[in-house]
Amino acid sequence: MKSSITNMSRVFTASFSTARNAEMAGRREKDGGAKRQTRTEESRGRGAPTKQVAQEPKTFHEGKVRVVDLLHGPWRSIGQALQDSLPGDVIAINAGTYHENVDIKIEDVKLVGNRCTGEVTLTSRCRIFANVISVRLENLSFKPKSARVEGDDETRQEHALTRRKMGMIAMASDQNYQNQDDLNRNSEFCVIVEGGRVTVLDCEFQDCHGGIKVCGRQAEVLVYHCKFLKISHAAAMLVSGGARARARGSSFRGCADVGIDICDSECTVDENEFVEMESHAVLVEMNGRGKIRSNQFLNGRKASIAVCSQGDPIVLDNKIENSLATGIFVFEGGKGTFEHNTISASSLAGIEVRDHDSDPMMTENEIHHGLNGGIVIHSYAKGTAKKNRIHHNKNAGITICTNAKSFIVENEISNGQGAGVLVHSQGSGVIHSNFICCTGKAGIEVRQQAIPQVISNKIEEAVAQGIHVHSQGSGCFEENEISRCQGPLMEASDVGQGFIFKNNALREAISYGIRLEKMKFGEISFNHLLKPSRSGIMIEACENILISSNKITDSCEHGIQITQSSKCQVVDNVIVASALSGIDVMSSSDPQVESNTFDRVIGAGICIHDEGKGVYKLNTIRGNVKAGIVVRKMAEARLMENTVIDGKATGIYGNILT
Repeated sequence: MKSSITNMSRVFTASFSTARNAEMAGRREKDGGAKRQTRTEESRGRGAPTKQVAQEPKTFHEGKVRVVDLLHGPWRSIGQALQDSLPGDVIAINAGTYHENVDIKIEDVKLVGNRCTGEVTLTSRCRIFANVISVRLENLSFKPKSARVEGDDETRQEHALTRRKMGMIAMASDQNYQNQDDLNRNSEFCVIVEGGRVTVLDCEFQDCHGGIKVCGRQAEVLVYHCKFLKISHAAAMLVSGGARARARGSSFRGCADVGIDICDSECTVDENEFVEMESHAVLVEMNGRGKIRSNQFLNGRKASIAVCSQGDPIVLDNKIENSLATGIFVFEGGKGTFEHNTISASSLAGIEVRDHDSDPMMTENEIHHGLNGGIVIHSYAKGTAKKNRIHHNKNAGITICTNAKSFIVENEISNGQGAGVLVHSQGSGVIHSNFICCTGKAGIEVRQQAIPQVISNKIEEAVAQGIHVHSQGSGCFEENEISRCQGPLMEASDVGQGFIFKNNALREAISYGIRLEKMKFGEISFNHLLKPSRSGIMIEACENILISSNKITDSCEHGIQITQSSKCQVVDNVIVASALSGIDVMSSSDPQVESNTFDRVIGAGICIHDEGKGVYKLNTIRGNVKAGIVVRKMAEARLMENTVIDGKATGIYGNILT
């Protein structure tokens, strides 16, 4: 028996000697050999030297492998081995289930499970105190007894409460806990790190209340290639109080609470896998920061990544699939930079931003095939969405609503079933230089007191309108390029005050170029409309509308059509080669038509009919095929100083009032 234990010790000594010697040499050189030697002497009970009378060579404890074996010893518990250990020792733990609290106060120690002999399981917590320098936990399994209970939610909650109370009673004798709250919080976690540099490698946490807690500015934890399975009550990994941590290459599955909670600390989370999490996979809160990079999130029940309370992480190159809520959720003042992430098949928005003072930067993400929208910004939030690729979502590509104000620039939005960009319910902001294509509804829709600035966007082949403003929506729409939409390229009805549509290029409309309905104010100016399949501008039941300095070319019907008792000003427009009349006025409409130019119109230059009225002054009509101005029965028109040149028919025909 003694021979087998000796052989086992030699195996562990050989496996750790190279790494340990290199690590110890660097640390001793940094910290100073004299200080380490003094601590070693004190731990052996020899006391520190009272004076230095000779310059003898410094010697160090080279570390020893101490084997823990439940049956054969020489140490039968981890606690006994720790009591006898010195800095630099390796505690090699043979297979078995260890029912003991592990308190690590030694400066430099490694606890390594010997998986060659089987699984090493710890059923109680491991606590690493603030005075340690370096600790390594490797190949250990943390599986507290009865941490997870089958049954309904009420049964599990009752059991969890009972177990928490039992844990508090069992640990009440530990004088290091300052108060009952400390005791309660710590009793939930398997590993508690209060200081030092701790490495947790190839460990497994299963059916625990909580996984690893890292707290305090002196704590730094590296978690590599670990498994967190069905953590039932607290976070799988909690980093708080100014600590630093990194979780890499680990797996988190089926946890009931947050996977990694970063609170007022810095943590790097990279190359991990989060599957079927009941809560957020990663939560960054209370000024938390760090990088969340190259992780995979699958089938989460809540947002995979959540940021709140001034949390400000860098989130990049992650893949989020099949979230039952949003993919990324920023709320209650969250910040952060979200870049190059791929989010697909979320049940709610790919990215949701909510609440006052939330202001993230979302750049070059791909959001697709969502069961809802791509990006939703609402409830007084801010945010910038730039160069994202958003496609094949069931609702709007980007939504801004309920007093949110956002900057939407250079995004590519396509093939969604909703609008490309939807702004409503007093939403505002700047929508600039986006490419919007093949949307199921309008390319850009504005309604319900929303007032955005929509500038230099390119909108193509929307199933409905290119731009649709209605239900008291308003805004400024400038220098946009809109083409080949199934509905009017721009449609506005019942708009709010301050509506301006100017300097836009509208081409190849399948319906009207511009359709205005039931508007009481608005300006349509300096736009260029080319080849609309119906009238270039259709005005229905509007008042106080200014139609100014537009150019309408090759309209398949009228250049401008005014109907349903509309009253508007039509000034300084150029209408070329309309198939029917240049301006058509009907149905008791009473416009002021002044200083417009009509060139090569196939029908009449101006046609007033069906009780149409108005004043027509200083217009120039040249090269018309039919009459320059036609006033039919039941219509009344005042014509003043109009010019008809090179017409092929009568210059002015009909009932004219002077």
